[in-house]
Amino acid sequence: MDTSVGANDVEAVWSRLHKAMTDPVGLQNPYPLLREMHRYGDQVKTPTGVHAVFGYSRVNELTRSPLFKKDTAVVFSSAFASATDRQKAQLREVAEKEAPFLVLLNPPDHSRIRGIVNRGFLHSHLVALRPTIQFHIDRLLADIDPTRPVDIIGSFSSLFAPEIVGHLIGLPADQRHIVSQQTMRQMRGFDPSASFDQQIDGAHARVEQADYIRRVVADRRRQPREDFITGLISQSDAQGLISDQELVALIQILYIGGYETTSHMIGNGLVALLTHPAQLAALLAAPDRMRNAVDEMLRFDGPISLTQVVAAEGAELGGQPAEVGATYIGLLGAANHDPAAFDHPELFDIDRPRKPIASFGGGAHFCLGAGLAKLELEMVFAELIRRFPSMILADQSPVRISAFHQRAYQAVSLLLQP
Repeated sequence: MDTSVGANDVEAVWSRLHKAMTDPVGLQNPYPLLREMHRYGDQVKTPTGVHAVFGYSRVNELTRSPLFKKDTAVVFSSAFASATDRQKAQLREVAEKEAPFLVLLNPPDHSRIRGIVNRGFLHSHLVALRPTIQFHIDRLLADIDPTRPVDIIGSFSSLFAPEIVGHLIGLPADQRHIVSQQTMRQMRGFDPSASFDQQIDGAHARVEQADYIRRVVADRRRQPREDFITGLISQSDAQGLISDQELVALIQILYIGGYETTSHMIGNGLVALLTHPAQLAALLAAPDRMRNAVDEMLRFDGPISLTQVVAAEGAELGGQPAEVGATYIGLLGAANHDPAAFDHPELFDIDRPRKPIASFGGGAHFCLGAGLAKLELEMVFAELIRRFPSMILADQSPVRISAFHQRAYQAVSLLLQP
């Protein structure tokens, strides 16, 4: 059944989507605009020629179908749309020095590399991480004066997330700040408001980070340890499944994914919880609801808003042929606010019946670190509400970063003990 937006309603939907993606008010809170789009259908071809897919069922189809493929050229053009042709050539020259990240690969390369790395994220590995996660929660909270306003992003989440993923991967503890700084420069370069200088600096930061990780890989070959990097090297050398360049790119994207999204989600979740005091009270009364609460935080305001693919021959959506070669954007946040999938999606409700959410994507590209992210969030929020049950927002209107593709706050100021 074709549930695309009708020709007479394209402008109504496009105006809402464009405002959600570009207007300062829309960027601050795009969900009312995204929810209104569902009145007209679940997918639309925009005036730019890109297909925006926003219905829950359709986004699930899009992310699970192997006939919607990743395309590095499309992602590159979208990320640096404001750059001149000459600037794009300079950016591409730097970018092509390294192998593509796993999230931009298609089978069989994606399947080959993903099959290796999946073994490092088994449930038993996550359970073994619990003491390390708790240690860093305790260490970082001990450094905060709970009686004074504190930016929980700068003082906690941006420091906590890289420690955990750095420990899991096996990066030296006293040098993780190097990789964190390189990651922040890369992310700054992808900000829609970034200058060309920031964009090219972000591209160089990836090359610098790759060079650093190559040195770590060489060190592990000389002196193997009981860590994730050594395990990957061992499999690679024994089976010849991945090249060293692919190995470096893999370690980079594992670190970036584990750092950025978890750090952002701590801020998003705290704001959602503290602006809904009845839900905070319910969680305080029954801390065993934490798993449900984290799922609802991820649905209500997840850290990633979209995924971008290109339709291959034979691809379909809703039983209708897709436009071969066209770009399709799956709006994950919009899918999580689809009234056809979630009753009263505008409400933050930690007792909402559990249902798979779109926040981690789906299919072959389902987020590799989803289990780790949920574990970190559950432990962080459990400790925060246990220690600081009366915490409040010191700033009732925290400012978002100016990017639609990522949902994150520049800062979240709290009074932990008001």
